[in-house]
Amino acid sequence: MFFRNFLRKIKESPSYFMSLQWGVSSIVINFFKQILFVPIFIQSVGKDGYAFWLIISAIVLMVRAINLGQLYYSSNVINLSYHQGKDVNEAINTGQGASLVMMLFQVLVTFILCSKTILRSFLDYNDLQFSELKVGESLFYLSISLIIYQYTTMFMVRFFEPLGKVNITIKHQTLGELYDFIVTIVGIYFTKSVYYTCIFLLIGKCLQSIYLFFYCKKNLPFDLKFNFNQFDLSKSFDAIKKSFILSISFIIEKIYEIGLSLVVSRAYNSLTVTLFGTNRIISNSALRVSNIATTPLMPNLQKYFSLNQKTQILDLISSFWKLSGNLLIVGIVVFTPIIPRIFNIWTLGKIDFNIQLLAFLLIAILFQNYSMILSEFIKRVNMGKIILIYNIIKISITVSVLFLGGYINNVVYLGLSLALGEITSLIFLIYCVSRLFEGREFLSIAIKYILPLVIFSTLYFLYSCNKLPYTYLVVLSLSSFVIFNIEILKKIINKYK
Repeated sequence: MFFRNFLRKIKESPSYFMSLQWGVSSIVINFFKQILFVPIFIQSVGKDGYAFWLIISAIVLMVRAINLGQLYYSSNVINLSYHQGKDVNEAINTGQGASLVMMLFQVLVTFILCSKTILRSFLDYNDLQFSELKVGESLFYLSISLIIYQYTTMFMVRFFEPLGKVNITIKHQTLGELYDFIVTIVGIYFTKSVYYTCIFLLIGKCLQSIYLFFYCKKNLPFDLKFNFNQFDLSKSFDAIKKSFILSISFIIEKIYEIGLSLVVSRAYNSLTVTLFGTNRIISNSALRVSNIATTPLMPNLQKYFSLNQKTQILDLISSFWKLSGNLLIVGIVVFTPIIPRIFNIWTLGKIDFNIQLLAFLLIAILFQNYSMILSEFIKRVNMGKIILIYNIIKISITVSVLFLGGYINNVVYLGLSLALGEITSLIFLIYCVSRLFEGREFLSIAIKYILPLVIFSTLYFLYSCNKLPYTYLVVLSLSSFVIFNIEILKKIINKYK
């Protein structure tokens, strides 16, 4: 019954499996990026050049975050308007005007950040180094390239979603990652210069953005003329105002993603950042798989929400929880015995493996996967206040526990901090969504599907502390799987009798 219901929902979005294919391609691309990017970059410009690239990239990602909330909000309004039978072209025109205003603001912020006075707070360079590396110019070109490209991939390409063609959105976003990787690697390898690589990226992303603009204009049944005279600036500024809380939430998320390593460096020391970052790459690999399964479901959830079909929303969310939760638990149990060996080979034995640290990071991923479909759903229906509070709770708990771990000098708290942050913020998210559905049905479903995660997390923690042998972990996890999936197993058995 469960799998039949889930497949029925997926069939309503024929592009789902094509979206998964492109999502898997994205994982493969990022895998090769992690393997090839660092050695090629260091070989071409050295460790100092690579450090310079990382810093200006982090600055640019923060500039990029300024417009994320507005782009999400305007795209969501367009998607919801389409399903509600409203004037989509008016929503597009308002979104384009708001995007133009925010892009100009991003350019202004970029100009300010490019000043030598501001850059000295990020880079410990002397005047000669600023001149030789062309620091301000590199930052400017890289930022402008992402500002332009962000408009096409985060706004225009998303117009395919309400048409049931989310696979096209994911396809072009994935191809964009590949194109960006190729241009960056080719640029740095042949020019041996971060500055010229940034120019290459600016030219490359401008060409790609022009292509995507005309591709969307040709293949979408909407009025996509970028006509300044048609913009209603009052409506555009109103959209920016309404998206403000969502924008702040996205900025906080980026600070969390980019700045957590800086917090670890302050709470512990710079060497601990390597241990934390390396373990987090392993745990985040599982989360990326969850992400590619979640994103294609969002257009359906938006459609059900706009039509007030709460039963369908609950069915899709609960189906995702059961399927993704089981897959993650099985994956963790299967790969646990070989992770230490892979870790030592990957790090050349120069970083000590800590099973308790990894255990807490994986537990954090389990609960983050659970909350992901809820948080994405809340974002897609423009409930920015809930997401803002959710992110503040998560970051506050995480950072507080990190500093506590640094104070007592216990690296296990690196993982514990993320796990506690995810669990605490998830409780708040479940409470908010239960109020949205105005009944106990969602709450009972949420508890039903979170219980297996709690049990497995407890078992895995005991295993990481050498209190539970691996064989027992397998047997108890399998027993738990059978108990919580007994209805499905009975129906499968009866079907083949």
